[in-house]
Amino acid sequence: MKADEAYQCGKCGLCLTSCPVYRVTREETTAPRAKVHLIRSFAHDSLPATDRMQEKLQCCLMCGTCTNMCPGGVQHDILFMRMRQEMGVRRGRSKEVKVAEAILPRENRLRLASKAARLGTSSLAQRIIGRMHIGNIPIENFPPPNATPFRDQIPEIIEPSGRPAGTVVYFTGCATNHIFERTGHAVIKVLTRMGYRVLLPKNQGCCGLPLFFHGGIKQAEDTILSNIDTLQATTCDAILVDCATCGSALGHAYPQLMAELDLPDGPARRLAEKVWDIGEFVFKHFDQLAPHLDQERDKETVTYHLPCHLKNHGQGKNMVENLLKQLPHVDYQKAGDWDSCCGGGGFFFNEYPEISKKIVDGKIKNAINTGAQSWATGCPGCRVQLSGNLPQKGLLDVCHPMEIIARGLK
Repeated sequence: MKADEAYQCGKCGLCLTSCPVYRVTREETTAPRAKVHLIRSFAHDSLPATDRMQEKLQCCLMCGTCTNMCPGGVQHDILFMRMRQEMGVRRGRSKEVKVAEAILPRENRLRLASKAARLGTSSLAQRIIGRMHIGNIPIENFPPPNATPFRDQIPEIIEPSGRPAGTVVYFTGCATNHIFERTGHAVIKVLTRMGYRVLLPKNQGCCGLPLFFHGGIKQAEDTILSNIDTLQATTCDAILVDCATCGSALGHAYPQLMAELDLPDGPARRLAEKVWDIGEFVFKHFDQLAPHLDQERDKETVTYHLPCHLKNHGQGKNMVENLLKQLPHVDYQKAGDWDSCCGGGGFFFNEYPEISKKIVDGKIKNAINTGAQSWATGCPGCRVQLSGNLPQKGLLDVCHPMEIIARGLK
């Protein structure tokens, strides 16, 4: 197995201080440094592929913070992804990964899964199946899926209100399309009010990151290439995502994955140059939003959680926080750990519930202590993790920053 990146590790230990998992476990075997050297030994046939090795390699949130901090330039995410693929071949994949591989690349299966999940989260189903959990999260705390996929609710082209400012493509991802329709409507409302013509290509699909981060690189290939072709076919000023994970995939991972798939990276790099997180885009174009904000609206107290994928792969760490601070109807209260990981990490919260719970409980306590009514974050996975672990359902309105902005429009 190719593991050239592992030789860039100087064992300095900076990744230990930044790793959310290591900060909880204090076990060297869970640290990025240890994983890198396990992979190097495996690549040299010094260590066999065992269940224990697979368990240690899987105990990772794939947040990207170690890569961002590494002075040696080790691309931990690519290295871990490649090793997970190898271990999946040799030791098999978890049931969660197998289900994701079967559903996420196919829109028709996503629709069926969404309908089944909607039934499973209904009040009648709750009375029948009792208080079931996924990881630490009670089924009743999961958001109910949309009755109709978001992209079926709206036209493919939405014209702006007022003077045109440009054309943007809105990549909704799986979560907005099938679960968080309120976010989608807020994004459209904000963008059209700012003067943007919004395109929503019907052929867009899952970004693929939940697949390739868990080693399903080949399984994600078709959906990745389809997204590149679909988005490249549009003429626009920017490609906007409302999900930090989708932004990390389109704007960061796709060009790197082309090398893993032995494909030319030109189209993926041209696509990545246009990708923006919606919050960062609105912040950069705040002058187009400001005239439409209601200066007389009662203030709501808001705190913010910065998703790891936005922190490590976005345009600027403080952009969305600064955007919230500028809103006249927001009383922004900063939590001390606003930029630390929530412990969700795709399937991590289900595979390692004890570690995940220790990570998220501190964040919840600090968010509650701010006195906030709303807890904004631009990652669907973070929303599920944060809202699902609240001590009382609905104690905080965990929502997307665009929903808060939409509430403040005239």
